[in-house]
Amino acid sequence: MSTRILELYAYLSIYLSIYLSIYLSILFFIMMSLVWHIRLNFFLFFFFFYFCSLFFFLSRFFSLYQFWLDIFYSFFISFRISFPSVSFLFFFLIPYFFLSFRFLSFFSSSFFLSFFLSFFLLPFLILFFLFLLHSINFYFLLYLFFLFFLSFLFFFIFLFPYISFPFCFTSLFLSFFLSFVFSYLPFLLSFTVSIFFFLLLLSSLSEIILSFFFLS
Repeated sequence: MSTRILELYAYLSIYLSIYLSIYLSILFFIMMSLVWHIRLNFFLFFFFFYFCSLFFFLSRFFSLYQFWLDIFYSFFISFRISFPSVSFLFFFLIPYFFLSFRFLSFFSSSFFLSFFLSFFLLPFLILFFLFLLHSINFYFLLYLFFLFFLSFLFFFIFLFPYISFPFCFTSLFLSFFLSFVFSYLPFLLSFTVSIFFFLLLLSSLSEIILSFFFLS
């Protein structure tokens, strides 16, 4: 029991430290939107946001002793934005990487509740706040909700292989599909995957907090 509490505390400290950097990036985005053009702000914000979200996605499924390996993979995926051809190599190797990840943690009792809360409630509040600040218009708001829907589909594509059909064929098909799309539509899909990983980040953080309170 004490080992489990220490592991939860270690995970929680890592999550909170990177969460602070994400909130600082949001503050930086809002401050720079008063000075710079909105497209440049979105690029700077989502590049940093993409790095943080992918860092958490990798550290979620690796063990704590592989912390530096998480940092290496997070840098590797982050630079994929500047070098789209690297994405084909990485997403081709997704089936081999994901076989060693700890996907069984997805099926805890508090995960689905925390996922749907973070998926529907928090994105709506963020978008509504930006809409009130006149940072985005109505059509761009609809566009973001469409991206949320795509990220929702990606989430269940990753989950369903453990429920209904073999994982290797699905992940292989998804690897080729994502590598093709990332090569020709880097901005759109990078934005979509960033939101998708951010939802995983929020759900896993909620799961850790709820598990910590249940154990205590």
